Amino acid sequence: MKLSEELQAILDRPPASYDGKFCQATRDAALSAPRNIAEGFGRFGNREFANFVSIARASLMETQTNLLFARSSHFLSNEEFKTLWDLSEEAVATTTGLLKHLRRGKA
Repeated sequence: MKLSEELQAILDRPPASYDGKFCQATRDAALSAPRNIAEGFGRFGNREFANFVSIARASLMETQTNLLFARSSHFLSNEEFKTLWDLSEEAVATTTGLLKHLRRGKA
């Protein structure tokens, strides 16, 4: 959630806010990860949960791609990019760890 909250602040201001399609796609990707993890947690069994966590991980990778585009489009400063990138790397690592745990069947 921290990643999506921090990213939202960037998307709400110009020049990013002028690219509505990019902003919507980026919001969707960033919010997809926590939403899928929450939905998977509400399911029964590791197999179902792991499927939702896998989708969440893919959404985080999409978010990282959007961060790279935002940087190259000068929608954020280098410092903002580094902060968001570090948050995204932490989210990917945590999600990957959870996915591995679930696939071992010990959650």
